[in-house]
Amino acid sequence: MRSGVLISIKALGTPAVSRAFAAERAVFADHGDVESSMFTESIECMSLIEARGVSRIYRNGEIEVAALKDVTLSIDEREFVAFVGPSGSGKSTLLNLIGCLDHPSTGTMTVMGVDVSALDRTAAAAFRGEHLGFVFQEFNLVPVLSAFENVEYPLLMVRNWPAAKRRAQVMRLLGAVGMADQAGKRPDQLSGGQKQ
Repeated sequence: MRSGVLISIKALGTPAVSRAFAAERAVFADHGDVESSMFTESIECMSLIEARGVSRIYRNGEIEVAALKDVTLSIDEREFVAFVGPSGSGKSTLLNLIGCLDHPSTGTMTVMGVDVSALDRTAAAAFRGEHLGFVFQEFNLVPVLSAFENVEYPLLMVRNWPAAKRRAQVMRLLGAVGMADQAGKRPDQLSGGQKQ
C-alpha cells in the first residue's frame, strides 16, 4: 500500500477484507463491538455511514476543483474501513465530510442516522466529540503539554466534565495503550510510537 488513511467509528476487533468501493479504495471490515451511544437504536437497521450523491467542489477565484464527484457509498455498522488511493483522489476530503469537518457541495452524508451535512459548527463539534475518533497521519500533539494534558485537551474543549471524571478517563485511555507511566512527559520526550 503506497498511501492510506484510516477512520474508526469507535470500532474494535479483528479486521477481515470486506469489499472495494472503487478500484483505488480498499475497504476492510471489522466484526467487533461498537460502543453504545444515544444513536444505537437508529443504527441497528441502517448503515453506519451513508453518502448519497456527494460532491465537494472547492473554488479558488474562478477555478473549480472537484475533490469528490457524485460519491455514493454505504459502510455498515461495525466495519473498520481504509480508503486507499493516490494523492488528490479525495480520501481526506471524504474523511472530512464523514468527520463533520466540512460539508458536501451536493448530496447528503449520514453518520449514525444523523444528516451531518446539515449540522452547524457547534452541533458538528458536539457530534464529533461524542461519536467519532480519528487517527491522524501527523501526531497533532501540543508540544508544551504533557501526554496527560494532550489527551485531556479534547475533553476540556468538547465536554463539561468535572476534573475528577476527566482525570479518570484520561488515565483509563493512557492505561489502555500502555502509557499511564508516561502521563507527565511532553511529546519531545516520547517515542514515535508513543506519540501515535
